[in-house]
Amino acid sequence: MTQSRNKFGATDKIPTQYIEEVPGQALLELLSQRRGCCLSDPRDMIYAHLGLASAITRLKIPIDYDKSVSEVYQYTTRLFVEWYGLKNILHHVESISLGGLQRGYPSWVPDWTISEQSGNRGHRSHIPSSSLSNPEYYKASWAAPNVLAFAGVCYGSVQTVLPCSAWPVHVDGMVSWDPAVSQTRWDHSYFTSALQWMSRSDDKFLRARDFVFDLIEQRGTDGIYEPFFPMDRFEPSLWAEVSSILCKWASRRSFYLGWTDDDIIHHHLVGRFIFILMRIAYISWSNKLKQPAILGGSAPVMLPVLAQPGDILVNCLTGTYESGHDAILLRPSKFELSRNEQHLVRKDLSLINKDSSGYDWNTFQLQDCHFIAMVDATTIWMKTWFHSVQELENTCAVRKIFALH
Repeated sequence: MTQSRNKFGATDKIPTQYIEEVPGQALLELLSQRRGCCLSDPRDMIYAHLGLASAITRLKIPIDYDKSVSEVYQYTTRLFVEWYGLKNILHHVESISLGGLQRGYPSWVPDWTISEQSGNRGHRSHIPSSSLSNPEYYKASWAAPNVLAFAGVCYGSVQTVLPCSAWPVHVDGMVSWDPAVSQTRWDHSYFTSALQWMSRSDDKFLRARDFVFDLIEQRGTDGIYEPFFPMDRFEPSLWAEVSSILCKWASRRSFYLGWTDDDIIHHHLVGRFIFILMRIAYISWSNKLKQPAILGGSAPVMLPVLAQPGDILVNCLTGTYESGHDAILLRPSKFELSRNEQHLVRKDLSLINKDSSGYDWNTFQLQDCHFIAMVDATTIWMKTWFHSVQELENTCAVRKIFALH
């Protein structure tokens, strides 16, 4: 371990403002910056940095080489969760394949020997500024061995995912999500790309087409008279061809807004469809880390590429809902807690949350899962086209206990 400390001491120094501050802050910062360093003993990723950590951190993490790597990493992660909250720490879990979880740790434990940090999760560094106020209202339970259990709300399971291959091909200079930018940069190549896409008949195309219609229908007539881009910039024949195809599709869906009854509404709906279509295509092709998906109940969302049908989207149960919180993507696990372990988890949650909870934890369904990814709250709900997150929680969310294996 001395060699490890000498090695780290010869590299970049930790900023002095992190030394002797809140518990675990310096250690978490060091692990985030130096993860992936080649060490003969993975436990030294923790132990070799303790000399730069605060006194209370060194007291909480005694050096013990009789413990396995998994035990050391689990114990350290548990402290971080208690100090900073579950979601702040889950951002540090690297991308993993869940094929048997061969890495040797539970899915909620970061492997600091791997250099990648949340590469598919949108946060390169996620160091909380203070541990004095845990952002999660209800505490997690560690009553079952190797399991992290927490109370949360489930927004639904992933019904389908739509990779970039489901959308029109990428167009050079394709627009961003910013309408102010988009209105000045449209050209005929977008309609050409859209028409080529409309000629498809494969399953991915059909699901993507319905996805766009769902977005338009859920927005309803809100802003329907606001132009998305100047229609007079396009050849009438090109516009008419796209319009004709969309009218046929809409009539098959019994689209209630009436694509042909009102010329103004009709033109704007055509423009809206193409605009949304190409904006989603832009996201799918320019950001290979995310993909459109549909939750049960037809809720359109943007999820990491690791998402698969059957995964569930959840959030931690808090005293009051805060829409700014990132969500958690989980996958149902083949491992199950025994009845006795379930009883211990419910009892533990009741005890540790007795001062802040009015819930009967025995009424909460318990679901065994693996952690997959954190989901950025700024893009998840496609807020430009979908109703509010608060509305989704009120209508769709189900409270559960999630046991992460």
